[in-house]
Amino acid sequence: MQSEECDIEASDPSCSRLIIEQIQNGTYETEPFNKSKLISPFVRYRETFQVAPKYGLSSCQIEKVMTTVSGAIFCYITNTSEFEANNRKISTEEYSTRFCQNENFYENFTEVQNLLGASKTEYVIVRNPISRFLSGFVNKCISLSICCVD
Repeated sequence: MQSEECDIEASDPSCSRLIIEQIQNGTYETEPFNKSKLISPFVRYRETFQVAPKYGLSSCQIEKVMTTVSGAIFCYITNTSEFEANNRKISTEEYSTRFCQNENFYENFTEVQNLLGASKTEYVIVRNPISRFLSGFVNKCISLSICCVD
């Protein structure tokens, strides 16, 4: 049950800790949603990273959040001469025909940490969730027609 003195929007760190603790121990109120139908929090799901070891740089990739552009940037900084020799441009790369495909692409956070060592820069780009949902829906369900939508 949610604490009466703790509002979900509160920025107080002790409130945030309480909410996280309640989520972890399963006491956070999820009404009107049935807890048995919700994805468990704090579980490591699919992890994808673009990495440029020479620069100690890693980007956590979130689908529909500039992943194609980010992949093109990492491709360019790790294969500059080949990228340019093939007349590629970061701004015109497309996912299905991207130049580097899955080069410098990792699916394990621990592996990335071991590869880059202590001196590294890691970042993630986030997007408004509504915008991300609509972009994914249009891409997967309307453009590709792979969703069951009436």
